[in-house]
Amino acid sequence: GAIGSSASRLLINSLARPSPVDVEDVVDWASEASQLYRFNRELLQASVENIPQGISVVDKELRLVAWNRRYLEIFEYPEGLIRAGVSIEEILRFNARRGLFGSVDSDIEDEVRKRLDYLRSGSRYRYQREQPSGQIIELQGSPMPDGGFVTAYTDITELVHTQNELRRINLELEARVDERTRALSVAKQAAEQAHLSKSKFFAAASHDLMQPFNAASLFCGMLLQRLKHDEARLAQQIQQSLQNAEELLTMLLEMTKLESGTLRPHKTEVALRDVMTSLEASFTMLAQEKGIELRMLPTRAVVHTDQKILQRILQNLLSNAIRYTRHGRVVCGVRRRPGNLLELQVLDTGQGIPEQKFEEVFEEFRQLDQQDHNPGLGLGLAIVDRMCRLLSIPIRLESTVNRGSCFSLTLPVVAWRDQEVSRRLLAGDAGQWSLPAGTNLLLLDDDPRIRDALTSLFEEWGATVTACSDISQAMQVEQQPDLLFIDYHLSGQEVGTEAIRQIRDRWQSDIPAILSTADPDETIREQVIEVNALFLPKPVKQAALKRLLKSIF
Repeated sequence: GAIGSSASRLLINSLARPSPVDVEDVVDWASEASQLYRFNRELLQASVENIPQGISVVDKELRLVAWNRRYLEIFEYPEGLIRAGVSIEEILRFNARRGLFGSVDSDIEDEVRKRLDYLRSGSRYRYQREQPSGQIIELQGSPMPDGGFVTAYTDITELVHTQNELRRINLELEARVDERTRALSVAKQAAEQAHLSKSKFFAAASHDLMQPFNAASLFCGMLLQRLKHDEARLAQQIQQSLQNAEELLTMLLEMTKLESGTLRPHKTEVALRDVMTSLEASFTMLAQEKGIELRMLPTRAVVHTDQKILQRILQNLLSNAIRYTRHGRVVCGVRRRPGNLLELQVLDTGQGIPEQKFEEVFEEFRQLDQQDHNPGLGLGLAIVDRMCRLLSIPIRLESTVNRGSCFSLTLPVVAWRDQEVSRRLLAGDAGQWSLPAGTNLLLLDDDPRIRDALTSLFEEWGATVTACSDISQAMQVEQQPDLLFIDYHLSGQEVGTEAIRQIRDRWQSDIPAILSTADPDETIREQVIEVNALFLPKPVKQAALKRLLKSIF
């Protein structure tokens, strides 16, 4: 060791001095040097023996010169094999024969040669090897400066098993997560399918229920026109009951469309005066029946939104205000706000809403006044809230009990412009009106009640009507029609748009056509546009039908 070598050099240097040295001093020095060497060697040996790894040292001649007990334990060498000066080649060959380097059927000499070449090249190496017993050893080799090699052997069996166990647990967890994800996906698909089935059911049920209401409303409208004022009271009550039932169905249908996500906004520049004026006529009569005043204040504001959805929002707010106002008035108007904004407001002098109930009134199936015999499901404000969120329109409620309420919609202003609204168009049913003389109309609807009602209405307006129940009947008509009025859902999976195509192809003419349906599917409107026809939702309103007919003739 370094201490022993230093003592030896010290002893030699002392003997080389020219001055005489006492023999007793030489003996003392020699004894000290020997003790230092022995101490150094024992210290080194004790350190190596207590290292948890196995250690082997080979010299530049590739002979084993040092090792520790752990090295012998790891490889379980037989008695007499491991000794100072034994060739490392002999040890490698012994290990190869007992299968430490792989199958005993492999080329043993080749395996030994590869390892000897590694030692001779003096390159560092590190790799793992699994013993036939299942023990896993990590080998780390490093060359010495003066030649030779030092190799450390570490038993990493437990570590590898722990890593493998963790890997197995992770795989099991991943498998469980995947299984759970698949289960959730299946559950989600089932829920979505159930929701879709529910939406389809409500849509179909609403469509079917609308048919008899549509026919009844048309007959009732014609009855009111024929009866004298005193005799019309009963018909008016019937008509009001039909309108209430129709409103409930419409609200259910709208909630279905909102929940299913099929209602998509189409924003354009909308003049608020058009929206407000179109609602004024119908709600003025409703307000007069209750003995209250309705004021729709004119405005020049133009906003960017979906006109149809905004109109439905305002319609629900006005209907709600008139329904819960016993006396006084309902006012609809616009207030300017900073930042190029406005508030479209509906104010009433009704019973008001307690502040703690503000959130509740926007929930489904909630009516604060259950004792007032107001027809409804409590969906009006819930629909308003959903539609406002769909259009990103903030809605604000202010109310004082027994004094009234104010609902405010905040909208960005596009422009302020003057515009004239056609009074003739808004008049709707005012005065006598008829189709051009000799108008030949082809009516196609599979519901006999609707056919009878519409036939009577069109004949009253001066048309000659040919009513058919399916496309085959319509194709057999001998005289070319001037106008087509066709239902969308026909018998035998037939649809109205296809009927329009076939009838036009037969007569080789782009005959004007109106397609009518109570189906809420927005794609039907797209199909109507594709066949260059006009669209009229059911239930058919006389005023709306007249407006369409006036746009054609």
